[in-house]
Amino acid sequence: MYSLFPKSCGLSEAEYWSLLLIYEGVETQSQISSQLYLSRQTLNSAFKQLRKKGLIRLAPYEENQRSKQASLTEEGRAFVETYVVQMHQMEERACTWRWPR
Repeated sequence: MYSLFPKSCGLSEAEYWSLLLIYEGVETQSQISSQLYLSRQTLNSAFKQLRKKGLIRLAPYEENQRSKQASLTEEGRAFVETYVVQMHQMEERACTWRWPR
């Protein structure tokens, strides 16, 4: 299910999980890389695609121009709320479902 859902949304798994983490407030590629256990190269490719799709933007921090802050575009926020959050709500319902007695 976790590999099929991102594909049905037109995303790679790295793109999908990156969007979710950005939505939840994780801001840098480095933080996302360590949380997802992905190489920087894989994550850089995912970010490149997300920017190309218009779902995220990257802006340098004033105090550290080499590090970039990731944020969702308006389109990206709508996409996450429509697809990614919906998936996690389904997952929560499935985890709390119990057989009737």
